[in-house]
Amino acid sequence: DDAAAADDDDARLRILRRNARDEGGGDDDGDPKPPPTSAAAETARKNVDAAVAASSASSAALANNLDNQYLATQERFPSLPLPPEPIRFPRSPVDIKLAVMLLRSAYETVDDMNVIPMDQFQIKFWKSRQAEWEPYRNQYSPLTIEQGKLADPLYFDFISYVQFNVIARELPRSDVVFEERNGAEGTVSVIRRDASLGTDNKILTPAFAQRLGDALYARARFGFEDATFPGVPEPSSPGDVARVADGMRGLVDAFCAKGYALRGGVRDLGPGSGGQGTESREVVVKLEGPAQLWGARQLSARGVVPINEYLGMAATGFCRASGVRSSYRASYTDVAAELTFTLAPPR
Repeated sequence: DDAAAADDDDARLRILRRNARDEGGGDDDGDPKPPPTSAAAETARKNVDAAVAASSASSAALANNLDNQYLATQERFPSLPLPPEPIRFPRSPVDIKLAVMLLRSAYETVDDMNVIPMDQFQIKFWKSRQAEWEPYRNQYSPLTIEQGKLADPLYFDFISYVQFNVIARELPRSDVVFEERNGAEGTVSVIRRDASLGTDNKILTPAFAQRLGDALYARARFGFEDATFPGVPEPSSPGDVARVADGMRGLVDAFCAKGYALRGGVRDLGPGSGGQGTESREVVVKLEGPAQLWGARQLSARGVVPINEYLGMAATGFCRASGVRSSYRASYTDVAAELTFTLAPPR
């Protein structure tokens, strides 16, 4: 039986790898290489890699010092809330490059941390996708949701939820050393965890959020493949809280222009509102109809950490790059998300 199960997983893995890359659950090992990228896309990739490598080298310190908290603080309930109702209003189509950037960045972040055998991650992702798909789709009947159509916010919402649900479940179970099978032939490699992450699994979830947030901000700033994100702010002068608060508008607008939400607004509550001295301030980001609204509410309802709060993590990456301390609270209704950031100058 074990041999049959292993053979079944091998066959499934080969199929999944041919189809999964853009959905954030796998890669395309064994398939023809993607077409060459443009010179601009290659330059963007190098800039992103350099920025992410610099911050990833100190992931443990960044996760421990709490100067920039990439994980959202969520509302506490005496018991877990009921699962969210399906989204009944039309949302913006998600720009395909943005959808792929978000999902692939999460997958590649896990892969680069060397904390999970990615062949097993791919199988668990697709088993979870299969188990969750029919109940999700039936919520919207008779509306048809096309599987694999990332531009459809209903499908993006679902697949983003599945990806984060699997990541959240697997990170605490990580081994420091493990075997991983790669390529069409299933070549076995011994993988060791990124040494900068140490051996304590408690650091992995905040480190994942930190690396993902920095990657998302870097890709929005420099570009992803041939897509650009006009209006994304450059890092401000170190510790300039007012400029960071203002720059958040550009980041929110850039995401919304790509279909991340129907509308977005930023409200700066002014100097002293952050409760950490006269230079600190609170900044409230309101997103109407964000593309991951159902998934974020479902993850919250299940008590899952991290939730798929892409914009919150990207904005935290911008704050860290600007030398501004930050944390944020996330709350969700059936139509909107609200992120309340507390910004403060360096200690």
